[in-house]
Amino acid sequence: MVVGEMDRWSAGVRGRPGLRSWALLAPLALGLVAVAPACSSKDKVAFDSGIPTIRSSMQVVSVREFGPYLEAHLTLDHWELEAYALPSEVCRGVFVPGESIRYVDDGPLGSYMRAEDRCQALGIGNLELWRDRSSRSTRSHESIIPRSQATYRLVYSDPEFVLLRGFFPQARQLRFANADDIVAVVPVDEVCSGPIKSGVASMEYRSKGRRALTLVGSNGLCVIRGLVMPPAQGKATKDFERDGS
Repeated sequence: MVVGEMDRWSAGVRGRPGLRSWALLAPLALGLVAVAPACSSKDKVAFDSGIPTIRSSMQVVSVREFGPYLEAHLTLDHWELEAYALPSEVCRGVFVPGESIRYVDDGPLGSYMRAEDRCQALGIGNLELWRDRSSRSTRSHESIIPRSQATYRLVYSDPEFVLLRGFFPQARQLRFANADDIVAVVPVDEVCSGPIKSGVASMEYRSKGRRALTLVGSNGLCVIRGLVMPPAQGKATKDFERDGS
């Protein structure tokens, strides 16, 4: 409908009460239809809310053992994320590839449920998704990039990723519990090789963009892929114990 036709149509309904209100609301309705595809789904909204009584549905894509952890690759609509948990019988029963599970925000990192089984999360991947949750992140000015020194040691490695345990102060920006003793998931690549070997690096936090937490190396910014709480100490996790413990 061109502008002239719209004007004539609007004039024709001024004297007809039944059409007058619709004419006023029509532009708004059209705008809502245009915006709707960009809006988040109910599960993403539930995930972002941080309300313990609201649960969001996710799909389990794959599961593997990664050091002392069970790592589950999940999807929340078109968003991808990882969950880290103990490789217990209960958690294995929750994270079954191809199955739908529910995320419950019932603690620092929440938990995952399938049927009546509940697996407590120890860590998170896709830190950008976690950062952008309205109830989780602390917002700093976009032009300011907080930086502080991280110290750590290599505790586990495979061909793709390593686990670094130590002090990662900028993890507090994500309100992650106990940044003084935490495990970071870092990729094995040329950019991260320097920080992995050195055991110390400047750590940066960005409130927007695709790199929430990074370690600064001579070859660029090494992106931290995940943060995980250290597993309980014991014979099976001897290599993960803190130095001097």
